[in-house]
Amino acid sequence: MLASRQATQFFVVGYITIKVVTDAVISVVISRMTRISIGTIAGGLVVQGMIARAAEASRKLLNGNPELYWKLRKQDFDMLYFVFEGPLAKYIQLSRLHRAGDKRFEQVINEIERMD
Repeated sequence: MLASRQATQFFVVGYITIKVVTDAVISVVISRMTRISIGTIAGGLVVQGMIARAAEASRKLLNGNPELYWKLRKQDFDMLYFVFEGPLAKYIQLSRLHRAGDKRFEQVINEIERMD
Protein backbone atom coordinates (compact mmCIF):
# COMPACT_ATOMS: atom_id res chain seq x y z
CA MET A 1 0.00 0.00 0.00
CA LEU A 2 2.84 2.41 0.90
CA ALA A 3 4.65 1.67 -2.34
CA SER A 4 1.59 2.36 -4.47
CA ARG A 5 0.95 5.65 -2.65
CA GLN A 6 4.57 6.74 -3.22
CA ALA A 7 4.37 5.68 -6.84
CA THR A 8 1.16 7.67 -7.28
CA GLN A 9 2.72 10.72 -5.59
CA PHE A 10 5.82 10.37 -7.75
CA PHE A 11 3.67 10.12 -10.88
CA VAL A 12 1.52 13.15 -9.89
CA VAL A 13 4.56 15.29 -8.97
CA GLY A 14 6.29 14.31 -12.22
CA TYR A 15 3.18 15.11 -14.26
CA ILE A 16 2.71 18.51 -12.59
CA THR A 17 6.41 19.35 -12.97
CA ILE A 18 6.39 18.46 -16.66
CA LYS A 19 3.20 20.46 -17.19
CA VAL A 20 4.56 23.58 -15.39
CA VAL A 21 7.95 23.43 -17.11
CA THR A 22 6.35 22.84 -20.53
CA ASP A 23 3.96 25.77 -20.06
CA ALA A 24 6.82 28.02 -18.91
CA VAL A 25 9.03 27.03 -21.84
CA ILE A 26 6.18 27.51 -24.33
CA SER A 27 5.43 30.92 -22.80
CA VAL A 28 9.08 32.00 -23.10
CA VAL A 29 9.36 30.69 -26.67
CA ILE A 30 6.17 32.47 -27.74
CA SER A 31 7.32 35.67 -26.04
CA ARG A 32 10.71 35.60 -27.76
CA MET A 33 9.24 34.70 -31.13
CA THR A 34 6.83 37.62 -30.80
CA ARG A 35 9.69 40.00 -29.99
CA ILE A 36 11.76 38.69 -32.89
CA SER A 37 8.81 39.02 -35.26
CA ILE A 38 8.07 42.57 -34.15
CA GLY A 39 11.76 43.47 -34.40
CA THR A 40 11.97 42.00 -37.88
CA ILE A 41 8.88 43.88 -39.04
CA ALA A 42 10.13 47.15 -37.52
CA GLY A 43 13.55 46.66 -39.10
CA GLY A 44 11.94 45.95 -42.46
CA LEU A 45 9.93 49.16 -42.22
CA VAL A 46 13.03 51.18 -41.38
CA VAL A 47 14.93 49.69 -44.31
CA GLN A 48 11.97 50.32 -46.63
CA GLY A 49 11.86 53.94 -45.47
CA MET A 50 15.57 54.40 -46.11
CA ILE A 51 15.24 52.92 -49.60
CA ALA A 52 12.32 55.23 -50.37
CA ARG A 53 14.26 58.24 -49.07
CA ALA A 54 17.33 57.26 -51.13
CA ALA A 55 15.26 56.83 -54.29
CA GLU A 56 13.58 60.21 -53.80
CA ALA A 57 16.92 61.95 -53.25
CA SER A 58 18.35 60.23 -56.31
CA ARG A 59 15.45 61.44 -58.47
CA LYS A 60 15.84 64.98 -57.13
CA LEU A 61 19.54 64.87 -57.98
CA LEU A 62 18.74 63.65 -61.50
CA ASN A 63 16.39 66.61 -61.97
CA GLY A 64 18.63 69.14 -60.21
CA ASN A 65 22.07 68.13 -61.45
CA PRO A 66 22.03 65.40 -64.11
CA GLU A 67 25.78 65.59 -64.66
CA LEU A 68 26.54 64.76 -61.02
CA TYR A 69 23.80 62.14 -61.00
CA TRP A 70 25.32 60.25 -63.92
CA LYS A 71 28.82 60.47 -62.41
CA LEU A 72 27.48 58.94 -59.21
CA ARG A 73 25.32 56.45 -61.11
CA LYS A 74 28.36 55.03 -62.93
CA GLN A 75 29.76 53.90 -59.59
CA ASP A 76 26.30 52.97 -58.16
CA PHE A 77 26.58 55.79 -55.61
CA ASP A 78 23.42 57.61 -56.65
CA MET A 79 21.39 55.89 -53.92
CA LEU A 80 23.87 57.08 -51.27
CA TYR A 81 23.37 60.72 -52.22
CA PHE A 82 20.59 61.08 -49.61
CA VAL A 83 23.27 60.87 -46.88
CA PHE A 84 24.98 64.00 -48.23
CA GLU A 85 21.94 65.77 -49.67
CA GLY A 86 21.68 68.35 -46.89
CA PRO A 87 25.30 69.50 -46.80
CA LEU A 88 25.53 69.56 -50.61
CA ALA A 89 22.23 71.38 -51.23
CA LYS A 90 23.84 74.83 -51.58
CA TYR A 91 26.45 73.52 -54.01
CA ILE A 92 23.81 71.79 -56.10
CA GLN A 93 21.83 75.04 -56.20
CA LEU A 94 24.96 76.94 -57.28
CA SER A 95 25.61 74.39 -59.98
CA ARG A 96 22.04 74.76 -61.23
CA LEU A 97 22.42 78.58 -61.33
CA HIS A 98 25.72 78.27 -63.20
CA ARG A 99 24.31 75.89 -65.83
CA ALA A 100 21.32 78.17 -66.34
CA GLY A 101 23.60 81.19 -66.80
CA ASP A 102 21.83 83.02 -64.00
CA LYS A 103 23.39 86.31 -62.82
CA ARG A 104 22.76 85.33 -59.21
CA PHE A 105 25.55 82.77 -59.55
CA GLU A 106 28.12 85.54 -59.90
CA GLN A 107 26.63 87.36 -56.91
CA VAL A 108 26.86 84.28 -54.72
CA ILE A 109 30.44 83.58 -55.82
CA ASN A 110 31.42 87.20 -55.08
CA GLU A 111 29.86 86.94 -51.62
CA ILE A 112 31.79 83.74 -50.94
CA GLU A 113 35.04 85.34 -52.10
CA ARG A 114 34.45 88.35 -49.84
CA MET A 115 33.95 86.05 -46.86
CA ASP A 116 37.43 84.54 -47.26
